[in-house]
Amino acid sequence: MSTCHRKIDPEPITIFMAIMATYAASVASLNYVKSHHKPLPSKTRYRVISDVNKISSLLHEIRLDLSTVRRIFESGDFIQGRTIRLGNGAYLSYEDFTLYQRVSANVFRNLSKTHELCLKLELHALRHDGLDMSRPTNELGAAYELFEHLWQDKNLAVDEAWERLDQLANLIQASCDNIRSQLQ
Repeated sequence: MSTCHRKIDPEPITIFMAIMATYAASVASLNYVKSHHKPLPSKTRYRVISDVNKISSLLHEIRLDLSTVRRIFESGDFIQGRTIRLGNGAYLSYEDFTLYQRVSANVFRNLSKTHELCLKLELHALRHDGLDMSRPTNELGAAYELFEHLWQDKNLAVDEAWERLDQLANLIQASCDNIRSQLQ
């Protein structure tokens, strides 16, 4: 049996940035659909609604896993203070580290599926000839502002980082709900 009782996490910024990047892709895709919304043929409308529903479901799963990640890092001892930045790992117990490995693998699978769906959503929306191809308007301005703040913040507190990701998820979920209600 090993005498090592603690492990170091591979930096919480990795999962934070991955989630933020996929949320950004979701916002861009949903914004595209919202800003180019025209009456869609039933087959295209069905595909778009199906994609939005799947994105919404995956978003829910990511949020559940993110709450677990948040709990794991609440008990972690950070090397350079409780901030999300490169080089700032967190010491976790063996149990927390093992749980983090399992949960983060699930998060990355769901992020990959979400990103794939976002691309598919745009593809389905583009297939319709009557789609308004003018420059997209910023239908999700609050989400874009929050992203801008997150990209520019160099020493984001850990608790604030998780809270901001949750705020982004709320904005994305509201957009999914709005698109569904528009298209049904």
